[in-house]
Amino acid sequence: MISLKGVTDWLNTQLEVPPKKEDLHWLLNHWPEVHCATQPVLSRPMLRVINSKIRKISTGKRRGYQKALSAVIVYLSECLQWLIPEKEKIKLQDANNIWFEGVTAQSFNSECLVNCYQKLIEKAVKQPVEANAAMVSIALLLETAPVSLPSLFYLLTHPTVLEEVGGIATVCYPVSLDDESEQRQYARYKLSALSYRLLKEYYKTGVTLKNIKVLRHHIREYLRLAPFYLENVSDSQLLKMITCYWQKRLPNFFLKDFINPSSQFALHPTRYLITANCSGNSKPTKNKKLFHTHTTLNINPSGKQKWPHKKLLDEYKKLGKKSVLKQLKSEASVIWSQDNILPQLYYLYVAELIEFGGVKKDTLRVSTIETYTQATSRCKIEGLKVIINSTV
Repeated sequence: MISLKGVTDWLNTQLEVPPKKEDLHWLLNHWPEVHCATQPVLSRPMLRVINSKIRKISTGKRRGYQKALSAVIVYLSECLQWLIPEKEKIKLQDANNIWFEGVTAQSFNSECLVNCYQKLIEKAVKQPVEANAAMVSIALLLETAPVSLPSLFYLLTHPTVLEEVGGIATVCYPVSLDDESEQRQYARYKLSALSYRLLKEYYKTGVTLKNIKVLRHHIREYLRLAPFYLENVSDSQLLKMITCYWQKRLPNFFLKDFINPSSQFALHPTRYLITANCSGNSKPTKNKKLFHTHTTLNINPSGKQKWPHKKLLDEYKKLGKKSVLKQLKSEASVIWSQDNILPQLYYLYVAELIEFGGVKKDTLRVSTIETYTQATSRCKIEGLKVIINSTV
């Protein structure tokens, strides 16, 4: 059965302003056919029935009900993966194109917003300012993800969303903000160093927001003043401006997936939890690690040593298996570079080959391990990219 809560929860994760709750309630109450469907298929007769009921409404409420119907069709197609008539698919594709056109239309305002924000941050670094709700909201939207206004309100009013995973600061919050069950789904987004710092500073102020309406007012007043001078920015316009900025950083096919919190899956409770008191002396509280991380013998992953596993193999040649394993287990864990995980993967792979051997032998020779890892000779590391040179 299609529930009002399920529809509204999903619509609140989208960037468009959702239909009124009473319109959705009316639509679902007058559309029993969609609740009784035995298969995930939206048929033409089902649509004809609800459209005929909507056409009987002679007031302006008809527009609200039509908007609610369009939203429910999108929900059925994109969220529940129902099959819908071909004519409706074309409408959805047209609506998707219109949505991207609306995002692109905010290109000028988006550029002004980003440029002013960057100048504001540069000044804040030289002359610290008090972090307020509007400033932190804009920082989260530009530095973390284009999340919805209800999600922003939740992040600002729940300090426990801050979590550290593997040395990376993140925010973890429920996709369905009203769901209090233990089975609720969580979303996780990575925080930049700046957005993390601003969020921590905001929590320290102890300011509490009464509701989303207050947050909306703060953001509009903040954007109306210097250096932005953006008048009467609506929720939809603001989020389209933010999305336009992210559109330049992400491909279109990935953009909507990135926006949707249900696609940013997170486990909860987490291994690492940042303390919620946000006092000046607060430090991350780490729970027991799930596994031991092998570390190199005096290496620097972000330095000149591009392939640290080669140094490990050299130590294996000189010291032998027992001595190398002893040093691996006794040394402290190293913080690996986040820009490129390939050196870390090769290093951990070689460490396991030394410790556990191969599929058939308990102990492998150095030459054998080198054969297994010789692909590195064809890889050229450039930041986040790994270029493989063909040897054909």
